[in-house]
Amino acid sequence: MENHRIKVFIDTNIIITGVFFSGYEVLLLNLPQIDIFTADVCIEESRNVVQRLFRQNKEKSLAELWNSMISFDIVHENEYSSLVPQVKILIPNKNNDQKVLAAALYVDPDYFISRDSDFDRKDIRKLVNLKTTKEVLSELGVA
Repeated sequence: MENHRIKVFIDTNIIITGVFFSGYEVLLLNLPQIDIFTADVCIEESRNVVQRLFRQNKEKSLAELWNSMISFDIVHENEYSSLVPQVKILIPNKNNDQKVLAAALYVDPDYFISRDSDFDRKDIRKLVNLKTTKEVLSELGVA
């Protein structure tokens, strides 16, 4: 009998919070029973956020970010680009959000975790199982 691993897609704000701050995201990033997916654009955004927020300790903070993301499955634009036209209708004028949603659709995760209000819409919730970190942890019996 095959164990079902839970696929969780996270975006930039979840990555940054889980790596550099305290809260449910830290717990999520360390759960052994889930596979974490993110988009290449989220990796780039995370790098930019770290360079902006941690100017004095930029190199150390970037190393911490990379080490924390070693186990992530990263979805690259060539994998999800065919889905971008579909999501442009849902999120016009926000290229990175379009890419994130397209990548999430490509992965077809059990959960899509984000705090970005652009995703928190009924038409998008029909396509992906958008949840907060706390909701996911609760459903998994962890929090």
